[in-house]
Amino acid sequence: MEALDERDYKKAESAFISEIKDNDDNGYAYLWLGVIQYGNDEYGKALGSIDNALKYIHKKDKENRSYCYYKRAGIYRALEKDDLALSDYTMALSLNPEDDDILWERAQIYYEQEKFDLADADYKRMIELNPNQPAPYMGLGRNELFRKEYQKALDLFDNVVALYTDYSSGYSFRAEAYIGLKKYIEAASDIVKALDIDYNNKAFRLMQDVADSAFVQMNAKLKAMAVTDSNNSYWPYCLGIIHEHTRKFSEAIDHYKKAAKLDEDAITYSRISSCYEDMGNWASAVEYMDKAIALDPKNDNLIQYKANIYYEAGEIETAIAIMDEYIERRPDYGWGYYRRGWYKDNLQDIDGAIEDYTTSITLDGDYPYAIMSRGNMYLLKGEKELAMKDFEAVVQLDTIPERGSCTMYALMHLGRNEEAIEWMNKMLASSDKEGVRYEAACLYSLMGDIEKSLYYLEESLKRGNKSYHHIMTDDDMDNARSSEAFTILMEKYFPQEVKEETSQESLIEYTERVVEVPFTRQGGVTQVKCSVNGLPLHFIFDTGAADVTISRVEATFMFKNEYLTSEDVVGKARYMDANGDISIGTVLNIKKITFGGLELENVRASVVESNNAPLLLGQSVLNRLGKIEIDYDRSVLKITTKERIQ
Repeated sequence: MEALDERDYKKAESAFISEIKDNDDNGYAYLWLGVIQYGNDEYGKALGSIDNALKYIHKKDKENRSYCYYKRAGIYRALEKDDLALSDYTMALSLNPEDDDILWERAQIYYEQEKFDLADADYKRMIELNPNQPAPYMGLGRNELFRKEYQKALDLFDNVVALYTDYSSGYSFRAEAYIGLKKYIEAASDIVKALDIDYNNKAFRLMQDVADSAFVQMNAKLKAMAVTDSNNSYWPYCLGIIHEHTRKFSEAIDHYKKAAKLDEDAITYSRISSCYEDMGNWASAVEYMDKAIALDPKNDNLIQYKANIYYEAGEIETAIAIMDEYIERRPDYGWGYYRRGWYKDNLQDIDGAIEDYTTSITLDGDYPYAIMSRGNMYLLKGEKELAMKDFEAVVQLDTIPERGSCTMYALMHLGRNEEAIEWMNKMLASSDKEGVRYEAACLYSLMGDIEKSLYYLEESLKRGNKSYHHIMTDDDMDNARSSEAFTILMEKYFPQEVKEETSQESLIEYTERVVEVPFTRQGGVTQVKCSVNGLPLHFIFDTGAADVTISRVEATFMFKNEYLTSEDVVGKARYMDANGDISIGTVLNIKKITFGGLELENVRASVVESNNAPLLLGQSVLNRLGKIEIDYDRSVLKITTKERIQ
């Protein structure tokens, strides 16, 4: 025991093993050997030792037998066998009913199992034994928060902070109660107290929630701390967080830069980069991400973030090259291959995407999105059987309808739309976060239900979705994006500075020129002369269409006359016309469309399964060239195009 008292655990372990060899019925030697083994994470050995301790320690020694059950319960907790742990804590309490530690641990299991009444009973017993300890009041208050009994919770947390004035969690949990009561000034005050004590994580999250509901109050409290504690970089950093969270990106950047002057670190620079990225200022986003990488060169995540900036900027080849570096650093990590595959997917490198998705699945076979994405590629490639196999695999693997699930997309591709909607509804019920609402927007857009798509898009925006560029370029939102209501939503929720910065495409230098493309008006539609892979055609210019569509007649003619080949067929897809009608079409890759001296390469087009379908040239396609204006008086499309300076 002397070695144990001196914390020489190796020496103590040897002594207890030696004692057991001489006296194999010494229960106390088994007990302390088990305690040491537990501390060394040798759970199997520890269980065996504690079992022997219970076998040999006399039943009259209730205190030590209780301790045996208590320690064995801890081992079961470590092994995630909570029911066995619960049984042992109960046995320990039957032998020693006034042990606060045992009561607390049992109450924690009850809390985690959402058996709040049972947890309450243990917390109240702890208060009976010692009314001056804050822990049971915390436990009771937590349970009342779960019940949304905010005033009861507040009263309990008042006891906590009165008993333990420097306990940050007391203030952060009380802040949550204040938020529930809509007392935001008081909540902001408690949040700042918690942050001032030890940068409490819960308080940090609540700070952002209060910024949504009461920005003025939260901003004022943090500014006061930034003045009184002027050498502490944490306060301008927090000011940056709440401004970024509420899409006030320029102000956020100013605060982050003040924080960086006080304490230069990678996290702050990465946040500045993120703000610039959200604004579409790609050059500045890269600049500050490079600064973050310079300060923390071993942080592989920063490399990935840099790749994503280039992707968002449309520099997908560069994004892929950066992910090559990421994969070189972490060759056994499936996520890197998934991300690079996704970039290749967006570059229409279907085979390359499939290869990377397959590697990701090989390394990390339980990531449903990799399987889902590969299925999409197989579908585009026309390998329907392989695609359906992957979608079925997603349904079998991804079995919990919660944030991050993609089963609804797999069900949709399998033709099980009702099940997909049911799954999506379960996800919506499981979380009120913006990400889940955005997934719903994508799903309904893909299904062609534009009204519901836009509803959930707005719900996502209300909850803090600030990914302007992603929303504007996400393929899943193509159908919804063609709606005028979509444009109205984006105008409503994003500051002008975001749209202005995004229009700059500031990673790349460009020169502008205006090209006028003649059109004719016939039968109430605007027609433009085009050349598709060298074949002269007349396309209807459609401001509402999100895609290029051609009829089966034109497609058949082009195949017969070798304007198209089998290599140009990439699969099947749904598309929506200007009237909102949904059709199934074969997806082609058109190598070149020319008109008015302008050229578009690698344009995806849908072949509509109707002989009478019009040839549509969607505005979203032409937007790749630049700004589109229609001059009806002169019958020209004015296209302000940008050409890259070499």
